Amino acid sequence: MALRYEHSKLRPTLVRLKDATVRSTDSVRSRNHGPGGRFRRGNTAAAQKGAKAIIKRHLGDEAGGEQVERLYRDSKVLFRSFLRDLPHAPPMVAELVARMARSAVLSAHYASQAVVLGLETDAGRKCMETSVKLDSRAERLAVTAWDLSQKLAQARPRQSPIARLAAECRGEESDQ
Repeated sequence: MALRYEHSKLRPTLVRLKDATVRSTDSVRSRNHGPGGRFRRGNTAAAQKGAKAIIKRHLGDEAGGEQVERLYRDSKVLFRSFLRDLPHAPPMVAELVARMARSAVLSAHYASQAVVLGLETDAGRKCMETSVKLDSRAERLAVTAWDLSQKLAQARPRQSPIARLAAECRGEESDQ
């Protein structure tokens, strides 16, 4: 980068447009961006960035994009399969299930990392302790999600005031 003096201060020289190199774009970028380089409507550039950021934060700064993506896919599979087995899955139950799936996948990751590092080494023991903590968290979240789902499935849905008024107008008994 070249520097220049302007108004008695040292400033960077801006790259001229004709000197700028054309960057190649991959297929994901072309799908998400229009011809002018701006985002198109309905783009998927930031799809599931929040969940991936949580996994990356748990793994630390050294985690690569491919590793985070693999763990995200694993947690998504576990999330969907567990959610499918619940009797009732409102958003607050789904959030518990998502945390449980992330903890379970990260627990398995740290357990395999401990084996790679060696179970007798300090780093291996640290990874194994983290794995056990994440596994117990996943178990607690699974039990909580199951209990909450059953309680919400058994609870009778509340009748809205409009539905109550309509029932009274028809001459039916209102249950609330």
